[in-house]
Amino acid sequence: EQSLIAENAHAIKPSQIDVKRFRFRLYFDSSCPHCKNMMATMKDLQDLGYYGEVKQIDRKRPDFPIPFPVGQASQEELKAREINAWPVMFIADTAKKLVYRVNGYQGTQEVLNILASK
Repeated sequence: EQSLIAENAHAIKPSQIDVKRFRFRLYFDSSCPHCKNMMATMKDLQDLGYYGEVKQIDRKRPDFPIPFPVGQASQEELKAREINAWPVMFIADTAKKLVYRVNGYQGTQEVLNILASK
């Protein structure tokens, strides 16, 4: 599926997707370079009008800017959502009442392609 997303990266325009339909939650660790890169994706999504929030897995001060309020993920929450690697993004689809899980780094266009496929 990853190669299909990459091949079609140019096909989806942000205006083609309903910003009120999807909400994002990103779980990250302060020492994870992929998590740092995901902050740019989350910022882009926010700038496009999507609602997003971030939850920190560890308790260290990140050495990168986070343009959002940061919540602390509890151990119970991590266990319940089976989060044992990061970054992990959950995408809530309010129209279909579903939650999609996306593991690992995804660029903004890749996330938009995922939304367009739902």
